[in-house]
This record gives sequence, structure tokens and C-alpha cells, in this order.
Amino acid sequence: MTNTTKWYEAYKAAMLETDRTKMEERILAAESAIRERHHEFSLNHGGTTEERQAIADALHRLEVLRQEAAWWSGRGSSESSKGSKQSGTSNRGFASMDPERQREIASF
Repeated sequence: MTNTTKWYEAYKAAMLETDRTKMEERILAAESAIRERHHEFSLNHGGTTEERQAIADALHRLEVLRQEAAWWSGRGSSESSKGSKQSGTSNRGFASMDPERQREIASF
């Protein structure tokens, strides 16, 4: 597995994760793999302009995903305290999208 593939696979796993309990772990793993690749850039001036842009985009999307996950957690706990029988899933955000749409967004 190349270093480019390593960070991208970790990123894709985070973006496609639907289990909220695993979301933060996946985001952290993706960020770690991206930081590792970014460090390699500083050592050998590696990476293409396209990969650098893809990394910047991925980091932004992971931050959005983290914010969405926090929103879901807050919503789930407030619904639980109200005695709601809903599953704690939301009708907004990446994880609630159709899997085909998730794959489309996660690929670039």
C-alpha cells in the first residue's frame, strides 16, 4: 500500500463510517495517516499539487464530519432525556445519506 493510498483509505473509512460509536476513532486514524503523509512531504518535498489539494480537502471534510458527529451525539442524548423512542439518527449529515451518495462524495 502506498503512502498516498494509506491516508486515502483511512479517510474513506472515516467518511463512510455509519456507526457513531466508531466515528471519532476513524476520524483520528485518518488525521494521523494524513499527518504522516504531510510529514513525508516536508522530508522529501514529495507529493503532487493534486495530492496536496486532496489532503487539504480531506482535512476540511473530516472537520465537518467531526462537527456533524458532535451534533448527532448532542441530539441523541437530548432525545434520550426526553424519552424519545427514536434511534438517535438524524435526517441530516453524511451518515444518514444513501450509501451510493456517500461513495460519490468520499471519492475525488
